[in-house]
Order: sequence, then C-alpha cells, then structure tokens
Amino acid sequence: FLEARRPFLDFVYQRKDLHGQLRTISVSGRPIFDEQGEFKGYRGTGRDVTEQKLVEEKIRHMAHHDSLTQLPNRVLLHDRIGQAIAKAQRNNEVLALLFIDLDRFKVVNDSLGHPVGDRLLQSVARRLLACTRAADTVARIGGDEFVVLLGDLETPDAARHVAQKVLDALSAPETLDGHALTITPSIGICAYPNDGKDVETLMRNADTAMYHAKQMGRDNYQFFTQAMNDAAQQRLRLESDLRLALERGEFFLHYQPLLDVMTGGIVGFEALVRWRHPQRGMVAPSEFIPVVEETGLIGPLGEWVLHEACSRARAWQTSGHSQLQVAVNCSAKQFQDDGFVQAVERILRETGMPAQRLELEITESVIIHHSEKVNARFQALEDMGARISIDDFGTGYSSLSYLKRLAIHQLKIDQSFVRDISSDPDDAAIVSAIIAIAHSLRLKVVAEGVETDEQLAFLRALGCDTAQGYLFSKPVPAEEFGRLLVAWTPRAAAAAGA
Repeated sequence: FLEARRPFLDFVYQRKDLHGQLRTISVSGRPIFDEQGEFKGYRGTGRDVTEQKLVEEKIRHMAHHDSLTQLPNRVLLHDRIGQAIAKAQRNNEVLALLFIDLDRFKVVNDSLGHPVGDRLLQSVARRLLACTRAADTVARIGGDEFVVLLGDLETPDAARHVAQKVLDALSAPETLDGHALTITPSIGICAYPNDGKDVETLMRNADTAMYHAKQMGRDNYQFFTQAMNDAAQQRLRLESDLRLALERGEFFLHYQPLLDVMTGGIVGFEALVRWRHPQRGMVAPSEFIPVVEETGLIGPLGEWVLHEACSRARAWQTSGHSQLQVAVNCSAKQFQDDGFVQAVERILRETGMPAQRLELEITESVIIHHSEKVNARFQALEDMGARISIDDFGTGYSSLSYLKRLAIHQLKIDQSFVRDISSDPDDAAIVSAIIAIAHSLRLKVVAEGVETDEQLAFLRALGCDTAQGYLFSKPVPAEEFGRLLVAWTPRAAAAAGA
C-alpha cells in the first residue's frame, strides 16, 4: 500500500516486439484506488529511460574500473578489500593480497613506445585473471602495478601457490609487433589478520613486501615480515634526513690520489662524497647513495659534488699543480638528465676549471640503454673538452662496440679483477686483455683497488697507465690531500709502493 503511493516508479519489463530486449521505464503519476480503497494502479505518463540508465551504468563502471584493462581500479579494490575483511572477520577466515610490479616495464615503453606497452599491460591483465578464481579480485592500481585479492584461504601460505602461478604465467614470452617480450614480476604478499586488519595497512605492507622482492633481485615473491616494516620506516627517515642534509651542509668530499704507474707521481684524484649525519655520525656511501639515486636527489647532490671537486682542483692547480686531473662519478640518472651537459659547462665556467682536466666517470649501465640523446651528450662533453671514463669496466655491458662508437677516453678496471691478479690466472688474463684492448683503441687505463706491491708490479709490467688504492692512500679530507700533494716525491712514491 505504501509502495503504491510513490509518485515515481522505475521498473524493468521485456518488450516482446523487440526480441525480448530489456527496457527501463520511469512512470510518473497518481495512484488509483476504487471505492473500497483498494489500489488499482497509476494514472499518469511513462518514459523510456533505458539509454539514460545505460549512460549512468557506464559512468559508474568508469569510476570503478581501469580504462585500459577494464580491471577494477584502486577505488573498487579498496571497497572489495573492506568487504573481504568484514567477511573474514565473521567467518574466522584468512585473506591475502598480492602486490605485483612489473620489472623494467619502463624499458618497454621507452624503447618500443606506449602503444606496445599498453598492449603488454592488457596481456598481463588477461594472464592474471587466468591465474585466479572467479571470486578473487584482480585490479590495476596504476602504471605497471597490479593487486590480487585472494579470499577464503585456510592459511596465509596458500597464497604462495597463486604467486608461483603468476610468476610462471608472466614469464612466458609475448610477441607484440614482431618483438618477443618477456616480462617478470616482483610480488609482495601480506595476509589478514596477521599482517594488518584494515585496508590501508594491508596495502602498505604488501607494497613493502614487493619492494623487498625488488631488492632481492626481482622476478620473485616475498611474504611481509615486521623486519621489512622496520627497514621501510628506517628508509623513510633516511630519505627525510637526506633531503635536509644538502642545505644543512652535512655532505663533504674525500679525495683519493691517482698515480702514474710508471713514474709514481700524483696525476689527479677521485672525489668521493661522504655524509656526516648529526645523530648517526658517518653514514656509509653504500647505504645512502642508492636512496639518493632512487629519490631523485642525485641531481642537486651530483651538481654540488662536481662544483666542490672542481673548486678544490682549481685551487690546487693554481698553487703549483697545474696538470692535476679530477675524476667525479656520475650516476646513470644524472647523466641522462636533459640539463646535465649545461650543468657541467656552467660549473666549469664558475670554478675556472679547465675542461681538459675533468674526468667524468660513468658506469656501463648508461650505455646499455643508449639512445640518440645519450650519444649526443657524449659528443657534447667531448666538444667541451671533458673526458669520459668508464667505471667498473668489465662488470656490466657485454658488447664492446660502444668503445669505438662513443667519445670515451679511459677505462677503469674494477677492483674485483685487480684483487687477485698476482695469484689468479683468470683475473690476470682479464686485466691483461682489458689493457691491450684499451691501448689498441688509444684509450687510457686506470686500475682501482691496488693494495699490494705485487699488484702494482703486475700492472706496471702490462703497461697500465694509472692506479689508485690503499697502497698509496685511502680517501682523505681536502686538507690532508693538500699536504699529500706537497709532500709527495719520488721517494715518497717508492715508500708507498710506487
């Protein structure tokens, strides 16, 4: 009776003349009652609102689904996780989240273009759906990140089976536009209720576990542990402290001499950044440099290091060491920045440092993803007069064609090869081959990590040009390096092993 008094009523009926098509009709009118007060119907008008309802449904779908893959988006995922938590709590069940990030997906986008990358994401979505049950939720929450919600589990360990299925499914090659692509995932797993009892905590912890999978070498899955959370919190504090460290002047440089292997004279130095934390004291470069690179702080820090090193070098040059070379490490992200060449040019101009005395050390990872832009930067730096040195040579890129294609002036032999050259025939052969290849291409060679007289004698016999290592000096502060420059004589060089 109360329902009959509603002035508007939407209902669905089948129109047989349209082959059973479902239509939505909105009726507006007054209810009709007979003399005994019984409801007989409505008197009014009806309107077909089927198209309007379809548009509304499409808008609702767009608000809750990813437009590329048609998977649930972050909004719908969070809603379903909330419902799954409530159900698991009532029934004393376990649910799990798999946080999935595609390894090196950016390389596909950058090298083959976004259309190919989009089709690869659609393929990943299909494969993930094939790995899960109909009751599970597979969502794309942005970029190359996916989340799988698994409900009705007996134990958290049951998610391991699904994670392995995902690893196997995504590792199968996909051919797109003639390119055979293999994509691997890093997967983080967390479970309710052990790893969190609300949506935000579960998502955060699954993300933390995924990041740990990245650190463990990618193409694997990791279950969340409290130790990961502690490490993540420590990393956040480290990031925050690093953002303040530059403006507070907490960074400084140490300098390690570079020696001419034949004469024993100091021909230059490598500038190495150090960080003195106000509470923790000295923080190891191996701890903070990766964070600096990942957070984008490498740009301003790299410019500061280059400016400080060039300023110091120029001061020592004008005090009587005019031929002194300065070597500065440049990360791949720093080198690939569009403003890198202009920054180097500006710093040389501001410090008065001759470009011919500057050596920029880059790793082979820069060359792996070489592009026209990267090639142009090599050429621009050479036109400027700066020298390019390949750091840790022999530990990365397998092709040597770049040695003749790019404007490279020097190779730096990694200390892992130098360490056992006097006792390991394989290392000795590798070092000998590197020096021979470099000299045949008119390149100089630096050996790092020289610590014994035997290593130095071997390098001298092979005609290595320059060496650095603890045999001569550890990295030292500017004042100590200045005194070293003044006191360094052939006799001092001989005493140090040169």
